[in-house]
Amino acid sequence: MTRPAETQPAASPNGLADRPDGGVPGLPTRRAEPAVGWGLPLTVLIAGMFMSILDTTIVNVAIPTIQNEFGVSTDDVQWVVTGYTLALGVVVPVTAWLGDRFGLKRVYNLALLAFAAGSALCGLAWDLNSLVAFRIFQAIPGGILPVITLSILYRIVPRDRLGAAMGLYGLGIVCAPAIGPTLGGYLVEYVNWRLIFYINVPIGILGAVAAALVLPRFPRIAGRRFDVLGFVTVAGGLFALLLATSEGESWGWSSYRVLGLITYSVLSLALFVVIELERAPRPHTSARPGPRTGWAPTPPTSRPAAGIRRSDRRPVPD
Repeated sequence: MTRPAETQPAASPNGLADRPDGGVPGLPTRRAEPAVGWGLPLTVLIAGMFMSILDTTIVNVAIPTIQNEFGVSTDDVQWVVTGYTLALGVVVPVTAWLGDRFGLKRVYNLALLAFAAGSALCGLAWDLNSLVAFRIFQAIPGGILPVITLSILYRIVPRDRLGAAMGLYGLGIVCAPAIGPTLGGYLVEYVNWRLIFYINVPIGILGAVAAALVLPRFPRIAGRRFDVLGFVTVAGGLFALLLATSEGESWGWSSYRVLGLITYSVLSLALFVVIELERAPRPHTSARPGPRTGWAPTPPTSRPAAGIRRSDRRPVPD
């Protein structure tokens, strides 16, 4: 009696293949094979993250100079940093949906270009209000980049090399905050504070071009609806928490505004957990324990927690 021929698993679109080990809980189960290997794409990803994190530390050095040039108070000028942080907290929860819906490579490239555009606008700011508005715009791609970067990294690097890849990735994250104050101090002291923003423009454009050339395409996810209620609750809770912690010292930690924000944050985030556990058909994140799909925290980047959502629904080619 002859043995039936063994069938090979069908190849996925765009060169994606299921991992033979069945995947790691909370991480993508499909891995793209870059034509140039994974070293060069990893370098491009590290460069993009380096630019994003560098900007969060380099701006702090210029705060006194910005205050003097615009003639504003210390409390007012802090909104250059606070507005950026608040916008990050709001945009991070929706990033996984954007990557699934529009494709990781496309979202990463657009985020780099948008970050460069936001940096150029910040450099052109004519008063404090315009600078804060442009910083909020800049924070949108700034919050998208770390989530999308890690998601791509997990998909292009073989599982047995993830440790080395994450070590290199973490090195770039650690170096950016160390270099930022020194570079920012030099530019502010000897050139102009606006250059701390303009410096991101060529880096962002070159990074987007390099990403377009070396990153592989990833499938988009069909049929994933946006969890509006979950996003509203988690974004509102994070916004209130970040605002309370940012302004607690100036407003007073026992003031009604801070206590009210903290109370709202706790209630909103608790409601978010209930929604994700019980009601959302396609939640932003799995709040249940166990080997399920969910969000994986990024390495420390002085940002709100970000994550990557695994999905096994039907892929749609870019």
